[in-house]
Amino acid sequence: ASSIDARKNFTDYLMRKAGRPIAPLKKFQRISGGYSKVTVAAELEQKDDFGWGTQLLIRMDVKDGPTNFTVADEYPLLQLLHQSAVPVAKPFACETDTQILGQPFLVSALVRGNSAASGDTTVAAWGNDAQLRSSVGIQLAQALGALHSIKPANIDARPMVDQLRDYIGHWRSLWLKLGAVAEPGLAVAFDWLQENIPRNIENLSYIHGDFAPYNALQYDGELTAVIDWEFVHVGDPA
Repeated sequence: ASSIDARKNFTDYLMRKAGRPIAPLKKFQRISGGYSKVTVAAELEQKDDFGWGTQLLIRMDVKDGPTNFTVADEYPLLQLLHQSAVPVAKPFACETDTQILGQPFLVSALVRGNSAASGDTTVAAWGNDAQLRSSVGIQLAQALGALHSIKPANIDARPMVDQLRDYIGHWRSLWLKLGAVAEPGLAVAFDWLQENIPRNIENLSYIHGDFAPYNALQYDGELTAVIDWEFVHVGDPA
């Protein structure tokens, strides 16, 4: 809400977590990119590190977002993934009290690195450096393999065929609601997907839902994090 002083409220929140006063934040800045969550980078004074470090990332729900997957759903998944071979930022806390920032939010470590987001001139090496491109590409494949090797918890009891049919139908509905110019290629693609759902799915795993270089961070050739988990779901890794 416009009446909320987010910077002050978040500082007060950190004081409660620390159990002691802390100095005003050195940084509290919204990060561009993404549309289904609000992302804010915060920085504390070194003396105010109470175990979370001084570089923090805030992920906050948005009203009427494109997915029902909230930060309250994302937080336990990040806790699980952080114990695995999937590189993710270390999660510290999740807060559902909307009086603090206006929406539920989670706090994690701020991982250094750049994504291959389009228009970002700082990541030209993703495409221009063949050795880096190959190295990071292999690490992306390894991260995806690690994700697909994790046994999902709380699996929907319905047949997977029905779940996939509903999933495809959901995205088709969202596409139609956009009001964009009709695209026959997409219509045919949706038809093909609905008609070719595998009947026998042997393995189920967590599916990121938007796995791409623009949702990955690399620093000096190392894949440091896979980000933006709001479209994650259980499905067929193939």
